[in-house]
Amino acid sequence: MRPLYLKTKRASHRARHSSALVITMMLVCLITVLLVGFVGSMRLEIFSARAQLNSTKATFYSQAAQDMAVSRLYYAMSSTNGFWVTQPGRATASISGSLTTVLLSSNPTSGAPATSASTNLAADFNVSSLEGSNGNLLALTNAVMRVQWMYVHQDGSYESGTPTISTANPVVGRFAFWVDDESTKINVNTAYTNNASLYPASHPGRVNLSTLSIVPGFADSVKTFRANNHYFNSSAEFCQSNSISGSIDAWKTNRFNLTHYNHSLEWNLFNEPRILLTAKKSIAEAIYGTGTTNYIRIVSNGSDDPGALAALNATSVSAVVGKIAAELNRTDWPIMTSAAASASFGGKFTPVRSEQIALNIVEYVRAAESTNNVVAPIWGSLASSGGVFAMSSAANGNLLIGNNRGPRITEIAVNSVSAPVGGYNVVTEIHLPRYFGLTSIDLSTLTLTVYLGYPSGTASFSGPWAASSTTLLAGNYASVTRTLSATAGLATVSVAAQLTDSAGQIVEIAPLSYLNATPGWINCTVSTANSMNITDPNLSRGVSNWTSAARTLGSTNSATMASVLTTGPLQDLTASLSGSITDVSMRFPVPSGTSGNAFGMVGSVGELGYVHTGNECVGVATPWRTIRLQPQRTSDGYLPDWAILDLFAAPLNVSRSDADGPYILPSSDTNSIGGKINVNAVNVTTVNSNYYSRLTPMILLFQGAANMTTASTTLSTTTASNMVFNIWKCTVAVTNTSEKYGSGFFYAPGQIVEVAGVADGGEATESRFRDVSSLITTRGNVFTIYSVGQVIKQDKSGNLNVMGEHRRATMVERVQSGSSGKFQIVYSQTLSP
Repeated sequence: MRPLYLKTKRASHRARHSSALVITMMLVCLITVLLVGFVGSMRLEIFSARAQLNSTKATFYSQAAQDMAVSRLYYAMSSTNGFWVTQPGRATASISGSLTTVLLSSNPTSGAPATSASTNLAADFNVSSLEGSNGNLLALTNAVMRVQWMYVHQDGSYESGTPTISTANPVVGRFAFWVDDESTKINVNTAYTNNASLYPASHPGRVNLSTLSIVPGFADSVKTFRANNHYFNSSAEFCQSNSISGSIDAWKTNRFNLTHYNHSLEWNLFNEPRILLTAKKSIAEAIYGTGTTNYIRIVSNGSDDPGALAALNATSVSAVVGKIAAELNRTDWPIMTSAAASASFGGKFTPVRSEQIALNIVEYVRAAESTNNVVAPIWGSLASSGGVFAMSSAANGNLLIGNNRGPRITEIAVNSVSAPVGGYNVVTEIHLPRYFGLTSIDLSTLTLTVYLGYPSGTASFSGPWAASSTTLLAGNYASVTRTLSATAGLATVSVAAQLTDSAGQIVEIAPLSYLNATPGWINCTVSTANSMNITDPNLSRGVSNWTSAARTLGSTNSATMASVLTTGPLQDLTASLSGSITDVSMRFPVPSGTSGNAFGMVGSVGELGYVHTGNECVGVATPWRTIRLQPQRTSDGYLPDWAILDLFAAPLNVSRSDADGPYILPSSDTNSIGGKINVNAVNVTTVNSNYYSRLTPMILLFQGAANMTTASTTLSTTTASNMVFNIWKCTVAVTNTSEKYGSGFFYAPGQIVEVAGVADGGEATESRFRDVSSLITTRGNVFTIYSVGQVIKQDKSGNLNVMGEHRRATMVERVQSGSSGKFQIVYSQTLSP
């Protein structure tokens, strides 16, 4: 018999073994749970890592799209190119002498079908937004904005359109981009209202915000917010303040038409800075930078009144006239198909010399910036060799005299008198043209001198004014008689007359016979029904412009306005008036600081349409001929007059230190202006013309602009809308297949006068363009790149599955850097639909 304690010990061992088994099982279960949790966690981490990796890859693909967009901008907008124009989704550049289309989208071949439902063919940039009532990413409309995908393969190669499916080199990603031109939009940091009393026509504040919203005072609310709070950092930001009533609806409806930042180069078609139409140094340096000479630099002191001849620097005047004349003589205009003599303005305006037209442009600037009522003209001559202009008053056969603001001598008649014995009465008609910038003139402030040359010898008389009233109203004529002694019994005598101001400066001379023996006096028959007169008051200085006609002393000359231009460029005929020539473009600005010229500057580049291109002192002149801002009438091979405007820019009364200065005059580029509207607003999303409408900015630009030169009416919304639609469609008024007009874009701002409904109703309708001419551009400097990148997994069946996506909007601007341009980022943001 065993001891009892042995049995108890054996039972205890079994209990311990059971406990160990339970603990082991618990540990195994715990480890299993932990392992399962760990595996699940690791699987989640793997999925998360893959998602993060795919997101990063998608970001890189989106960045690749952005980089490709910038490279195309560089290619199109190189300083070495002849010129370029921009529009949403496309740029057109003259590259190595050839016109080249550069698509600013991932659409390098035939383009994506406009109505394609396949996401593997095209990317849609106007996808629905999660912002609810704010609509799609780019606009409220549900219309698609498609461009082709660029597919990336495993080996790094890429292709557009339908991808090549290969198991050896599968598709791993794709990207797409579309570039919007911010200059085709309304800048909410510069636009305000079309109020001539607040801004000159060149100021971007004249872009009319008023009709962007139906809420009264909307434009005032926007301007007040900018002044009292801050300028907008995005186009969407201006709708986020409750203090701007109506801004939310305005933004929702017009988000595709609005921007907070844009600007465009003040460069001409030759990629040179435009000549600024001001003699004021401070204004020129505000726009073009300190030390610039690219303006009408004619005064010795940059702040002096350029209307005073004593303030002018002869060397500078000669340099400016020579510079403008050289531009007028160019034959390499990219809008012409040949380089013949007629392809230059020098050839077109012959026999009037380029230096004469250049001098007239200088005179117009002087008139705009001078406080003098009458502006004494600049005299000059051309060197016998080389044709170099030199400011002087010396007599020679190549004398030139500027066309100025002041009265004109338009008729001279001679009568025999008995006392003194053998004397003659010389009757001189003085005319103040109705549009010459003066409502009236006091003739007593001027001295009239008449000269009688018999046929030999000279007698002159410059006595007091005999009339009871010396006030001559605009549009009227005054006849003044001077009695001179001379040899009696002559049937014909040689005469001349001139007007001088209180400083002894000649303001009018008819013709250049007294100071200049060549071309000579005008010969007037004595005591007959005829007199010597001119058709165009601006042509009084040239002896060959005077003709014998019936006496009309004190009233409109018999030959005035009766002459129709029958030679030279036929575009100069006003078709709506049966070919007759009018005088509505024979204008000078009113004196600086007076009503109608409160800012004392050229208001718009379109005012060059008032510059006479037909007056000459030597040789035959062309009456009633100004720069015509009308359609090219025929295929005559001549340059259109509107191209002259591209050489110049109107000044601005703003500095970079003003509150809105950085938005109008960007500090990053000293040759650009913000707030202009690009008329190349056709949105090219695909080559097959899937256009996206952007008409509102141009309509707001034209609303309230002058309708007719001779009336105070403004363009109605309906008229402005019709004009803008024709501009958008490039519908020309006169079909002309010999030149490069109506090609789907505009080369230069002035080209819109070729469009139906703009300026094809006669000279008076030129004002429709003139009033907004300095607010129009054809190329922008600021662009928004919309890019999307997707990571693709290609399965064994060749199906493409999207594993990650990244959308981005990046605003870039072109700035000049030395002799070339570069692009810098303004801002960049991720887009979340």
